Amino acid sequence: MEHVISMEEILGPFWELLPPPAPE
Repeated sequence: MEHVISMEEILGPFWELLPPPAPE
């Protein structure tokens, strides 16, 4: 089973600095 890299893993600590995604 392959490990899927999420955007959160790429951004790391910077992910917490982003505003919450707007609901669509």
